[in-house]
Parts: sequence; structure tokens; C-alpha cells
Amino acid sequence: MVENELWPNRLALLAGRGTPVLAVGARASERSAARWRLLPRLVRQVLQTIRFLSAQDEASAARFLAAGLPRAALGPVLDLKALAGGAEMAELPADLAGAFDRGATLLAASTHDGEEALVLAAFARQYPQGHWKRLILAPRHPRRAASVGRQIAAAGLAHRCRSAGQTPDDAPVYLADTLGEMDLWYRLAALTFVGGSLVARGGHTPHEPARYASAILHGPHVDNFAETYRALDAAGGAGVVADAETLGAALADLGEAEARVAMTERARVVLDAPERVPLDRLLAALDDALGLQSRETRA
Repeated sequence: MVENELWPNRLALLAGRGTPVLAVGARASERSAARWRLLPRLVRQVLQTIRFLSAQDEASAARFLAAGLPRAALGPVLDLKALAGGAEMAELPADLAGAFDRGATLLAASTHDGEEALVLAAFARQYPQGHWKRLILAPRHPRRAASVGRQIAAAGLAHRCRSAGQTPDDAPVYLADTLGEMDLWYRLAALTFVGGSLVARGGHTPHEPARYASAILHGPHVDNFAETYRALDAAGGAGVVADAETLGAALADLGEAEARVAMTERARVVLDAPERVPLDRLLAALDDALGLQSRETRA
């Protein structure tokens, strides 16, 4: 199972058939751990059916052990999203290639309800200053596009919609209400606010904007990638904001290219650290869990 939920009935059926279960990229939030404590016996039985588990972060690993995962089943900690390579750079779509000044474009990526209004308020304050000429607003769920569009209008900003095949023209906000194009928006924006972090959604990955050298801002709710953001923040590879006011201040601070480039370089140093992606150790541990000959011996 890769980054999948642990379904008790599924695991019980697999255990009954003698099928080994290996979980990679497993995460246990504090909220999940609190729920588990309400059913300790069931959770322990479920976790004891797992032969091997590689947690996404150290905190998750500790929570799995506390809930009943056998220590012998715990493998190396590995954040799978740190391993994903960037796709080969295709040419930008012709309708967008010349429509964005990357150095003056802000992306709000994977935003959730309650965040768009804050982002729009911060952008509206900075827009007249001239550093930030366009906001790409990409909600996590495109089905919310109509609601987000109303919020853009309420902020007094004109916008165009990607789903309608529109180009930005002179509108300061481009509503990226489509699926599967987030890499495109990272390429077009020099600065990314990572959503799901101003509201209690746990935050989304910083690896993707960093891969495209887009500087990173995020809110305080980053439990899904807590250790990664902690390392980024400590190194100055990302910035933390709490509301529209602090986001606006961060936009002002990062209006100059030098500040953004320095942030992206620090982020790359943190995220490229070899100890953060022990892939060889994980593969060897998987071999051991399955009783396979080591990869070195097979080679």
C-alpha cells in the first residue's frame, strides 16, 4: 500500500489469506492518533497484521508504534514526495507563453475554503505597488470555481477562467479551475503560497513548487509535512504567514527577485539533502521484509 489508508476489514482479510502487507509512505496525524486511542484494541490488531511499514515522517512512525505496530515491522522513514522527479519540460501552451511575467506572478496553489479571501485581500493590497501584477488562483477542488469567482469579484478584482479557455488579458487574477495542470502554474509563478495551511487541512507538499524554483510561503497548519516545513523554515527556505496582513507583508518582502532566488536556493539545499531520501535503505528493507535476496547480491 502506497500512501493509502489502513482499512481494518481489508487487512483482516489479507491476514486470513496469509498475504503479506507492506505499507510505504504511511502517515499518522495527531488527529488520527487521538481517534485511535478510542479503540486501542482494534487498532493494535489492525497494525499487527502489517509486516512492514515505512512512515512518511518520524512523528508518524512514533504514533504507529504507540498504537501497536510491532517495532520489528517499522522500516526507514521516507517522504515519497521527495523522490518525485520533475517531468520533462514541455513548451508552455501558446495561449499562456507570453501572458505571464513570471517574476511578477504569485500562485496560490491548492487553496481550500477560507483561504481564498485571505489571499485575495493580501494580493489586492500589494497589486497597486507594482511588484505583483498577477495572481494565479488554483483551488484544490475546481468544483468550487463559482464560489471562488464570487470572492474574486467581492475583492474588487477582475479575473479570467482557465476552464473557459480564456487567456489572462489584462485581468489581475487568473482562476486556474482545472485538474492536472499544477506543474504549469508553478512554472509560471516566481512565488507560491501553498494552500491547506491557513486553515486546518494539514498543508500540501512543498516539494513541487521547490522543484520549479518557485519560492514558498505557507500558513501554520502543515501537519502533513511538519518535519519538512520545519527544516525549510529554519533554513529560510520558506516563509510562514498567518493571515492576510502577514501574507501581504511577505509579498512586499519578496517583491525583489534577489530575495526570492535566495529563498529557493535555501529550499533546494534542504530538500536535496541526501539523508532526507534514503531510497536504497528503503528498498533493502523491503527485500528483507519479503525474504528476498539483497539487491547487491543479485547484481
